[in-house]
Amino acid sequence: MKRLFALCSALLLLLLAIPVYANNAQLPRVVDNADLLTDEEEKILAEKIGRLIDLGYDAVLLTMDEGFGGKTERDYADDYYDEHGYGVGEDNSGFLFLVNMTERRLYISTCGKAIPTLTDYGRECLFDSITENFSDGDYFSGFSAFLTELENTYIPAYNKGKPIDVYQPSGGNPSGWGNDQEDSYERQLTAGPILVCCLIGFGISLLIFLGVRSGMKTARVARTAGNALKQDSFRLTANSDIFLYSQTQRIARNTDNGSGGGSSTHTSSGGVSHGGGGRSF
Repeated sequence: MKRLFALCSALLLLLLAIPVYANNAQLPRVVDNADLLTDEEEKILAEKIGRLIDLGYDAVLLTMDEGFGGKTERDYADDYYDEHGYGVGEDNSGFLFLVNMTERRLYISTCGKAIPTLTDYGRECLFDSITENFSDGDYFSGFSAFLTELENTYIPAYNKGKPIDVYQPSGGNPSGWGNDQEDSYERQLTAGPILVCCLIGFGISLLIFLGVRSGMKTARVARTAGNALKQDSFRLTANSDIFLYSQTQRIARNTDNGSGGGSSTHTSSGGVSHGGGGRSF
């Protein structure tokens, strides 16, 4: 039995040690058609992408300096990812980051488990942190920051079951995610004084109520208002209704459908579900 247990343990460790391979691993992951990067920079970025692949996510960096053949940037990014067979695993998980130099636009397409990993809110936070690099023409730093944020923040958050989203206590700063012990400690420090104050306030209110009640024991309930009026002291000789003014209040209707968090999705021309969004730089 011990030998069988040792054999099973060794087999499990062997399976865990098997690296994750991307689909179509021979294809380039840095496709710099706009010639924004040096050969050395492309090599460094490819190594970063390799680390993401080990985590179960593919990543493609694509730059363009011409049109998309009549397609939108979203359709072009989705179809490029699908048609080249990028992705990790059966659900083709991964990200494609498109830089459109013609219109100075950035677009991120997500597929597989990359969709819930990079929520709509999380994507906007990511754009907030990297767009300035592209605006300044520092394309390598922008790409590098994109891959680093995915590796160090977004993927660990998703793996822990708490993807960066509107309901997370990051306050728009995803790098502050994950300090559960400190959050719990702060809640404990806050809840204690509040509970004590509530109990003290309840006690004071109870004492005041009892005191007022004890001083009103001689009061009797009056069934009519006759005892409070002097006989024949009030006579109504005329009555009329006068309309003074009107007031109309308009309240704007909330049309923000994205406040619930999560990731919006769409279907590519190949029938594959994708998430994603873009921003100008």
